[in-house]
Amino acid sequence: MFGFCAALIVLTYINDLTVFALPIAPEFVVLARAVAWGGLGGVVGAMYNLPWFVQYREFDPAYSMNYFSRPLQGLVIGGLVFLISQAGIFAGNIIIPGVSGANGSGEIPVGPVFLYVLAALAGFKQEYVYEFLDNILKSIFHLPGLPSALTMPTPTATTSSSLPMSDQ
Repeated sequence: MFGFCAALIVLTYINDLTVFALPIAPEFVVLARAVAWGGLGGVVGAMYNLPWFVQYREFDPAYSMNYFSRPLQGLVIGGLVFLISQAGIFAGNIIIPGVSGANGSGEIPVGPVFLYVLAALAGFKQEYVYEFLDNILKSIFHLPGLPSALTMPTPTATTSSSLPMSDQ
């Protein structure tokens, strides 16, 4: 998985890259890099957690699938970070003006680099991303409360004397 993600990043730096003789959109290149950096973060997260739990003799084989799926979850989280970035919530099109950049325009785009770092960190610590998204979804789709005049019914305890007896 490490090799796949690294190859995907390297592949996006090829000039005049085409798929079936069609040019690739710059947004797709940024998406591919964000997904690959998220996957690399997942690989690093798995390689960080696994030896740590083995070293402290806390390894539980029930979590083996988690170590296998962390890079794949990192790929998805990298794509999610890209979508949030495209929505303009963070890492949009940040530029440093007045500095001579590689493109000679006098500005350096920082947004994609920040996006890649954030995707790698999110892939590394996926638990925090899941908790953050869970809290957002709970605040949006919260359970409606009861009006103040109503109360939740409580179940009553039944005793054996209140149950009907059958004749035998």
